[in-house]
Amino acid sequence: MNDSIIILTTTVNIFNVRKIYQISRDERVETYISSILKWLKTDFKIIVVDNSGYTFPEIENSDNLCKISYTYNNVSIPEKHAFIADSGEKGHHEMFAIYHAYNNIPTSWNYKNIFKLTGRYYIPDFKTHIEKIPDSYHYYIQSNESMCELYGGHKDYVHNLIILPFISQRHNILETLKKNRIEELVNNSKNKNIVYKFPKLIVDPVIKGSRNTIMTKI
Repeated sequence: MNDSIIILTTTVNIFNVRKIYQISRDERVETYISSILKWLKTDFKIIVVDNSGYTFPEIENSDNLCKISYTYNNVSIPEKHAFIADSGEKGHHEMFAIYHAYNNIPTSWNYKNIFKLTGRYYIPDFKTHIEKIPDSYHYYIQSNESMCELYGGHKDYVHNLIILPFISQRHNILETLKKNRIEELVNNSKNKNIVYKFPKLIVDPVIKGSRNTIMTKI
């Protein structure tokens, strides 16, 4: 198998958050499954993490797939981040999903890189793009650094990105939190050339979750 892990974040059963366009549960399931099945035809190690309790029974287990499903009723949030459970900012919930998935990576998996990707997206030839990343880079972001559909890092450094917001940051969206964190990591590093920026990546056309827009690139 590939030495990269892709964490696909999903929310099938939407809850009280802002800026959601695709509200149909069935449409969301269909959108996610279409993407997931394509990823499973690759040799990446895939983690599907759903923060609304959906288990994706339609998809069979395999050696390169780990399905994680939870709700806030059956998972423990560190006390200093407990506000996330009631946050109206969907990005805060995605940050916890990434954190939860990262802390539940199968122990049998060997890997070099971890990428977080919004679960509705499939990137053809993503392997080719990854192979172009020089080993000297610690973190990876998409072309528009203000967006957060895709980001990740080398296994020795990615934990610096997989952090939870504090209540003092409750008004900050994920895009802002991620961008500020990247800037902080660069400022604190002697080597300033540690962030690899992907070119614009073609994705299979899919509706954006937050508005009525068909996405073809990220």
